[in-house]
Amino acid sequence: QPFHLSEEGGSRGPFGGLSASGWHTAAGWMKCYVKANDAARAKLEAAGNVLPELGPGPGFTNLKWLKPVYPGDTLRYSCRVTGKRDLASKPKWGIVFSMNEGINQKGELVYSFEGKVLTGRLPSPWGASNASLEGLIHADEGASKLTGHAREHLHEGRQVRTK
Repeated sequence: QPFHLSEEGGSRGPFGGLSASGWHTAAGWMKCYVKANDAARAKLEAAGNVLPELGPGPGFTNLKWLKPVYPGDTLRYSCRVTGKRDLASKPKWGIVFSMNEGINQKGELVYSFEGKVLTGRLPSPWGASNASLEGLIHADEGASKLTGHAREHLHEGRQVRTK
């Protein structure tokens, strides 16, 4: 897609200029999610909390690239837990559901999807067989420069043209 490769290709494309690939935007979200979630889990573990194992993501739904992302745009990503469900077929696991978004510097929603992640269940402190840990995926908003510079919890970033 030439509109993702050069200014010239972008000027002839549907967005009027060079724009980031949607998958580049998605990769930026994933980088920020992993960094923010790892930091939040480390902080909780350092405070003595026992956390469940994280499993794979069984998929996502409603992926939307709502507006183009241009070089120099700054995106803020977020992940909000929207629900959970125990798995009858795997009693030691559950699924945590989330709403994930990317918002540009103008406050416009440019990217969103509904995610799922398998999550280990913890023994209940009250003696029940297994209890799901709610809020496992932390809603720390974050973004980072795609070149890797970041601050803890609130990260600023730019979508940059890569070669």
